Amino acid sequence: MNILLHINVLPDSSTEYLHGYNGLANFLGCSLSSAKRLRASGKIDEATIKTGRIILFDKSKLIELLK
Repeated sequence: MNILLHINVLPDSSTEYLHGYNGLANFLGCSLSSAKRLRASGKIDEATIKTGRIILFDKSKLIELLK
């Protein structure tokens, strides 16, 4: 099942998404609670796509915002 079909996002072929807080924490090399705090701070809102209980993070925007 492709999650992107359910949230009405048509991704570019070059766009990569991180799935959920676990994906974000693994990508950043931090704990799950640190990943949740980062999202709650609002610093990565532009890279976040949330529909219902599904949370995706745009990898390229995330890198840009955290520089």
